[in-house]
Amino acid sequence: MLRFLQYFLLYLLCSIPVLSQDAINDLPAEPNYIYAAVLGTGVYRVEDATLTTVRLPFSYTLDTEEEDKWRLLLPVVIGYASLDPDDIIDRWIPTNLGTLSFIPGIEYRYPINDTFTLKPFAQVGGGYDFENNIWSGLVVGGTRALWKKPLNSHWQMQLGS
Repeated sequence: MLRFLQYFLLYLLCSIPVLSQDAINDLPAEPNYIYAAVLGTGVYRVEDATLTTVRLPFSYTLDTEEEDKWRLLLPVVIGYASLDPDDIIDRWIPTNLGTLSFIPGIEYRYPINDTFTLKPFAQVGGGYDFENNIWSGLVVGGTRALWKKPLNSHWQMQLGS
């Protein structure tokens, strides 16, 4: 139990936001497709702008003999600005992409016990906005947590970030 508390406190310390300059609250927030590369599939709306994204979370587990596993992360994010239900069929054709992102990285799965796993990761990549003709770079790093509980021989419940 003490070991679990130590790792949990380490996870909390790694999750504390870094303090820097004061936030500027009077600037309008603009949605950017690059956030979806981290946040995932969804429809993001800020003021009158809407961004619809689909995240394809490709990954490959590297072959190791250890219990701890290394995974190669290969997420691809496809985005569309202001996608309305009326033009969903026309806009989901690959030649009509709004944005395309690729942010490869590596993840280490460190099991604390049978039910709790920490997953530190680092990713470096970028994306291209076809509508505005802009390249963006992105660096992501952190630690995710996964809790799982077997329900029976075929099913298990998982909660994680």
